[in-house]
Amino acid sequence: MSTLEALRKKLDSLKKKAGTVLGGKMMMIVDAFTKAPVQVNYSLDPDINDKKFIET
Repeated sequence: MSTLEALRKKLDSLKKKAGTVLGGKMMMIVDAFTKAPVQVNYSLDPDINDKKFIET
């Protein structure tokens, strides 16, 4: 079995689970000229938005 087939089977089994499987959200602030990351934020809350990231 190839890696792609194994991944497809795993994703199919996740789709069949009852309820919604939600992950967190990530926001990154980058420098405009170098495009290098300045700040990285991650939250387990799937309903967070950019305003809430700034408040925390």
